[in-house]
Amino acid sequence: MATGRFKAVLLQKAKDTVIKPQCMGQLLEELLKRESIGAREFAKSLVSIPLPLEEEAH
Repeated sequence: MATGRFKAVLLQKAKDTVIKPQCMGQLLEELLKRESIGAREFAKSLVSIPLPLEEEAH
């Protein structure tokens, strides 16, 4: 299950508050392409409902 371990490491890195948002987005994008359930849940947690009205906040 090296693939599962690799996904877990990437998800852990995506959750690191030190990385830039662009890097986080790229990691999440790749994890979501590979159907990572943990990445999907983490991505959902980042979305605030309702969406902010200010364009920059999106």
